[in-house]
Amino acid sequence: MRRVLRVEFGIHVTDDSVGSMVTGLGAAGLVHQDHADPRCYIVEITRLAKFGHLKKELVRWEAYGFLRWREMSDPE
Repeated sequence: MRRVLRVEFGIHVTDDSVGSMVTGLGAAGLVHQDHADPRCYIVEITRLAKFGHLKKELVRWEAYGFLRWREMSDPE
C-alpha cells in the first residue's frame, strides 16, 4: 500500500521555514505543492524506512503549531 500525506503549513510560518521543512519531507518521498493552496503539500512516501522518522517530525512540528497533517487514502 502506498502512503500519501497532506501537509498544510500555518500562515505564520515564514517561507524560509516552509522551504526547510519541505526539504525534510523530501527525504521520505516525492513532494508536490497543491496548486489550489500554496501552503499545502502532498507527500507520496517512497522510502517507507524513513516514514517512522518523518511521522515523529510531523507530530513534533504539529505540536509547535507549524503545520497540520493527515494521511490520505490511497488514490489507486
